[in-house]
Amino acid sequence: MKGVREQYELGKYLRQRYDGFLSKAYHASQIYVRSSSFNRAIMSASANMAGLFEPEGDQLWNKQIRWQPVPIQVVPKENDPMLWTKRPCPAATQLFEDFKKSSSDLRRIEQKYARLLTFLGQKTGLNRTLQLYNDVYDVFDLLNCQRFHKKTQSWPKWMNVTIFKELAEVYDSTVTMTFPTFEIQRLRGGIRLLLGDILSRMRNQTLHLQNKIAKFYAYSAHDSTIAALFNNLGAMQPHAPPYAALLMIELHQINNQHFVEA
Repeated sequence: MKGVREQYELGKYLRQRYDGFLSKAYHASQIYVRSSSFNRAIMSASANMAGLFEPEGDQLWNKQIRWQPVPIQVVPKENDPMLWTKRPCPAATQLFEDFKKSSSDLRRIEQKYARLLTFLGQKTGLNRTLQLYNDVYDVFDLLNCQRFHKKTQSWPKWMNVTIFKELAEVYDSTVTMTFPTFEIQRLRGGIRLLLGDILSRMRNQTLHLQNKIAKFYAYSAHDSTIAALFNNLGAMQPHAPPYAALLMIELHQINNQHFVEA
């Protein structure tokens, strides 16, 4: 339950940061929470909100359970290109395959870690050299989850901290290139839709285009979502986002002038 605890503590941090801006009591008019349809994303959002809105007074419905239910809006992944960016798209898939074949950056990664990729291909039973992206993700994700939960004793005998560190370097190098070109970003759409949704809500706020506008919008998605959003903002990070990563984009007003801070 370490991941739940981290999200809860993240909610506590948000309470500390936005206390006064957000009331201590939950009010539906103040906050809108949107999640991808994956269970882990929904659970993350729920745990986060539990830390942000700890019930008090008449919202304390059970003294033994200091928890206030907060609605989480979810769209089925098949209809959610904004937070699930892996919907089938033959054109985007072909462009991505072309990128993988022609990218000199990927060739350098393959050459630098050739021995590691061959070694892992043999040890994992694939009996071939590990391929960047899907193969690397599948191997890294399980091992990283065990490391995060302090269960490295469950690692196979051929895995150790040194090898894992190298594997993490490969993973970090490729996850930041998941949406490498403008055309792939356009076809996948999600990140541009997400950024567009954020900017549209800010515009509505500054122009007072809606009578009832929430003060706080939260999106619960995936590490690839955050990595791609950084990419879209021109702020590429050198490594993959960790568990419970948070990107805050804030709209400020000073002397009747609006500006955005991230």
